[in-house]
Amino acid sequence: MITPSAMIFVPSRGGISHNPREHTDDEQLLKGAEALLDVVVRRLSADR
Repeated sequence: MITPSAMIFVPSRGGISHNPREHTDDEQLLKGAEALLDVVVRRLSADR
């Protein structure tokens, strides 16, 4: 393994993905970004 990795999934309207009609509301995108930030902060704190 080169490096640990993970994916954060956020819901799209109607469950549509990999399609030009895919749309995710800003609120869901923000929640995904907050989840990413939380993980980064925890990982950096654990390395100290």
